[in-house]
Amino acid sequence: MLPPNPGAPSPPPPAAHLYLAQLSDNDPRMALKHFAAAVDILTLQLKGKDRAAVTTSTKKDEDETRRTIVRALIGQVEIWMDPAYDLW
Repeated sequence: MLPPNPGAPSPPPPAAHLYLAQLSDNDPRMALKHFAAAVDILTLQLKGKDRAAVTTSTKKDEDETRRTIVRALIGQVEIWMDPAYDLW
């Protein structure tokens, strides 16, 4: 095990989880976990932005974060509904 890198972000960026979810074709449950982790991180980011002063650029960032959350949730639904994975 390597010691944590002091320059690395504490939780991995949500984009890392989203990429890993897309690459997890062989393991749908792992993809679902990555999507869920990304949604959790993005939700925490939104909560932090709620406390910050609202400006036009912050509003655009918030809207983009919300769109990313929706896309991640849709990705989860697509995995659950895919008959090839048989997750029902």
